[in-house]
Formats: sequence, C-alpha cells, structure tokens
Amino acid sequence: VHRSSTTARAAGAQGAEKPASEPETTISCPLCLDELNQVHMSGRLMCSTVCGHVFCSVCIRDAIKSMAKCPFCRKKLTLKQYHPIYI
Repeated sequence: VHRSSTTARAAGAQGAEKPASEPETTISCPLCLDELNQVHMSGRLMCSTVCGHVFCSVCIRDAIKSMAKCPFCRKKLTLKQYHPIYI
C-alpha cells in the first residue's frame, strides 16, 4: 500500500496528540496497595517474580514463605525466584 506524503503527514499529526482523559499510570504492590513512593520511603524495593508479576519486597517474601506460590498466578515459587527492579 502506498500513501501520499500528505496522507502520511496527516496520520502522523493525529498520532502526536494525547487524549486529555488519558489515565495516569501508578505502580503499586497489589497486596499491601502501597504505591512506589511509599515502598521506597519505607526502605522496601519493588520486585518481579520469574512469572513477571510485581510486588513490594516484603509482600512477595512473606507470600512465598507462607504458600510457595505467586499470589497473582499461583505459579510455584521459591525465595530465589524473584529479584528487585529499579524503577
């Protein structure tokens, strides 16, 4: 498919506009509900499991100790199967 340059410019101009009602993204632990800044201020880190889910360091450690599974998807996990993420 071939586009003329005016069509390409018009399409690019439309894509450059941001919708005014776009929700703001926040990162939080789904277990304790603390947001990223609260996690950092309390000396905790955000961590990712090998299955890709994100929790604060205290919540994921406690969850793995108590049930040996990811609290989100229930995949079996050990204490060596999560790591800090620096965001």
